[in-house]
Amino acid sequence: MTEEQKAVSSANDAAQSQSAASEAALEAMGYKQELKRAMSVPDMLVYGLIFMVPIAPFGI
Repeated sequence: MTEEQKAVSSANDAAQSQSAASEAALEAMGYKQELKRAMSVPDMLVYGLIFMVPIAPFGI
């Protein structure tokens, strides 16, 4: 494993532990997370189109 891969792996582990800690803190306050925090490729596609379509006529 290269140094770059180790750094990325370490960053991913830190993000996962931070996410778990924030979920635990919210549950302690009585809030249960109902929405997912991840964006999939179709979500990104729709998000991009929402901004691209209204601006397209000005680019022509």
